[in-house]
Parts: sequence; C-alpha cells; structure tokens
Amino acid sequence: MEKLDPIEGNIIWSITDDSTQVTRYSPYASCLLYLRTEKLYGSSSHSIATEISLKTNEIDIEILGIRRCSVLCDAAVGPATAYKPINIQQGNFDVNLRYQNMIDQYKLIYSSQGFAISIVDTNFTEFIDYDKVPYWLP
Repeated sequence: MEKLDPIEGNIIWSITDDSTQVTRYSPYASCLLYLRTEKLYGSSSHSIATEISLKTNEIDIEILGIRRCSVLCDAAVGPATAYKPINIQQGNFDVNLRYQNMIDQYKLIYSSQGFAISIVDTNFTEFIDYDKVPYWLP
C-alpha cells in the first residue's frame, strides 16, 4: 500500500466546465474538479490522492492523503493539488468530500449559466469560485 502523508489544514476546491481547461485533462469529460491544500509545501509537485465516485445526482470525493513527489520534484513552494476530470450532465448534485471520519457536504447546481454551490456542512474544505483562483492553472 502506498504511503501517504496526512492532510494538514483545509482543502480548497472548485469546479469548471471551461472546455479549454477540461480538455487538457480529458477530451471526454464535461467538467474539471480542482483541489488544493491550504498548506504550502517545499515543492509544488506534491499531489492530493483521491478516489471519486459519481452516482445519479451525487459526487463523492474521498481524500486519501498527500502523495509526496519522490523524483525530479519542482523546487517552487506551492500547494499539493489534484485535477480530476469528471463527466456529469447539468442538474442538481450532492457533493460529499470525505477525509478519515469527516464528511463535508455541499449542494451543487450545474446549469447553462455555470455552477451554483451552497454549503450544507463543512469541517475541512472550502469552495472558491474557479474564476477567482487563476493561480491554480498549471
């Protein structure tokens, strides 16, 4: 089993359907989930290990931990990140982010006008509008 470091601090996340960004990761996905740590690491090459499950009107994101870069790491300070393409249709979704025994819950509405998010319960995550975080772009 892979050794992962624990999450320290909050996870900040966002979602976009900007085709320029989505197709960089998958030509078949409709959206792209971005996750980043609040904590900055000595290398911006660290990643957030996740498992994503899509069900009818539900997006489950299991955060497993931090995967540290082991070879040829970027020396720039930065957050650990995850870029996850997903394929969903417009509609209403429950979004659950899980880490250990914590579950953060959001309601997401995906329409032709974009995304609307409302918080149900949060402990370790924060949603930020994709357009307000251009430094996430690789």
